Amino acid sequence: MSDSDLVKLVTPAVFQTGDFTLRSGRKSKIYFNFRRIGDDVFLIDQVADYVIQHARDMELNGEFVGVPEGANKLGNIAQYKWAKSSPNYGRGSHPLTMLRAKDKADYGDPIDRTFVGIPRQPIILVEDVTTTGGSLLEAAERIAL
Repeated sequence: MSDSDLVKLVTPAVFQTGDFTLRSGRKSKIYFNFRRIGDDVFLIDQVADYVIQHARDMELNGEFVGVPEGANKLGNIAQYKWAKSSPNYGRGSHPLTMLRAKDKADYGDPIDRTFVGIPRQPIILVEDVTTTGGSLLEAAERIAL
C-alpha cells in the first residue's frame, strides 16, 4: 500500500475538527483520533500491513511494540502478523509483548514492571499519532532502562 493510499483509507476515520486539548496541553482545531482505527478490524489490519511493509523496506528486524495506550493494538497486531509471515514461525518463536502504560510497583522481576510479556528481540516501537513526541520519547526511555 502506498503512502497516499493509506492516507485516503484512514483520513475519513481519524480526521476531526473542533476544539481539542492535546496531551502536551497545547490547543488544536484539528485532531487525528487514531483510536477509531483501533476500533475497526479492517482498518487496523490495513495499517498493520503498512507498518510491517515499512519495517521491511527499512530492513528492520525485531518485535513490534506499541506506545501505550493508543498504539498497543497496532503493535500487537503488527507483531502477530509479522510472526505469522516468518519462515521460522512456530511455538515459542516470537514473543507478543506489550509495554505497560505505567511501571508496576517496585517488586518482582524488573522486566515485568515495564512489560507484559518479555521482549526477546530488538523493539520496533510503534506510535499512533505524534505531536510533540513526548509519549514516544517516554516509551523509548522506559525501554532503554
